[in-house]
Amino acid sequence: MAYIRSYKIKTGKTKYLVEVRVSGSKNRAKCFNRKTDAKEWALQMEYASQRQAAGLPDNNKHTVADTIDRYIREYSKNYASFSSIKANILWWKKELGSRYLHTITPFDLVDCRNKLATSPKLGRVKGSEDTVPLYDEYGRPLLRSPRTIQKYLLYFSAVLTIACDEWGWISENPMMRVKKPKVDNERIRFLSDYYHLWPGEKSPRHWDGLSDAERVAVPTAFPRAYELPRLMEAFQHQFFYAFYKYKPEWAYNLFIIRLGTGLRPKEASHMAWEDNDLVSHPIVIVDLRHKCLILKKTKMDTRPRSKPLSGEPLKILMQMYKDRDSNNPLVFVRPDGKAPYDFCKRIQRAIREAGLIDFAWHDVRHTTASYLAMMGANQREIMEALHHRTLIASQRYQHIAESHMRNLLSTYNSALFDEREEMSRHANNPLTD
Repeated sequence: MAYIRSYKIKTGKTKYLVEVRVSGSKNRAKCFNRKTDAKEWALQMEYASQRQAAGLPDNNKHTVADTIDRYIREYSKNYASFSSIKANILWWKKELGSRYLHTITPFDLVDCRNKLATSPKLGRVKGSEDTVPLYDEYGRPLLRSPRTIQKYLLYFSAVLTIACDEWGWISENPMMRVKKPKVDNERIRFLSDYYHLWPGEKSPRHWDGLSDAERVAVPTAFPRAYELPRLMEAFQHQFFYAFYKYKPEWAYNLFIIRLGTGLRPKEASHMAWEDNDLVSHPIVIVDLRHKCLILKKTKMDTRPRSKPLSGEPLKILMQMYKDRDSNNPLVFVRPDGKAPYDFCKRIQRAIREAGLIDFAWHDVRHTTASYLAMMGANQREIMEALHHRTLIASQRYQHIAESHMRNLLSTYNSALFDEREEMSRHANNPLTD
């Protein structure tokens, strides 16, 4: 209940003291020069106190802009790369920033979702943070893909969830009632191996048996043939011709390590010779004494994880260990020694020079899984080799010996790098412990 008491100060002027007391809520008090202002404030505070006592959020003073600013300030450090997330949620700040958070409805979010789908996507001006709409060569707007729209919705939904669950600024997340675009996450893409059946011939021809002229003609005549040796040679050219002054062989080493072990992109580039605090997860510890990789636990996968090393990846890591910087624990380290090296330019150059079509760096992991399957490895073995979590319910009762996994990867690396054979030729060879 609100109480208004008048009193006079030394100058003789009348003041009005307002006290609001509601059971279950903190007391509020304030002085005013006019009684009209005191009554208006008393009504507002009495309403706010009643909401607080009922367990409802006091949400009348927080805008969407305030919410996004606080989220960026408090949660940006939780992400290894926050720039893309920040760009997405700042779009929402531009669209709804002046609105009070409690007034945002699912219908407002649907309108924004439709605007994302119909308006051209934005590109950043070089040397500036300003953005401009993008159009193709015919003047048609370049629209956002369903995956991009889904990311916009999910990132802003994360902001609203924090505002609801941790800050108490809203009672529910309105994004939960908005339908997200359907996205096909399946991708069937891996590198073709050393063999290809040429037109008019009865047996496939090996890459090593092709002439220089035939190798030059392959990307045009057979774009999806011999992709593995083409990409491997593109990485080797960076080493042989020293396109880059700093460690020109590292891109090739990274490719062989990923191909031979099935590591994820950042797991491979963030490897270290010992545990350290220089980089955040993901990070992999190289244990050459036991010839294995130790993968640190994650929030999603808390199981102890290790991956045996063998074949060409082991040889490369042993050589790199001899040539390492003893003052830095990282395997692939920047020249300044402060962070892992960024291979983006080298990878894109190799993919471009190899003439690969629709190939992403993560597809190397698909290639490892596909080759293991063609060699006769069962689903359980492949999931263990690549550390997938989606196994059948009987997984908790099944265990694969490390020696069996070591033999599996050893056979795979021998066929891939030493024998340079077609992977399917090993399908009938039993893999024994």
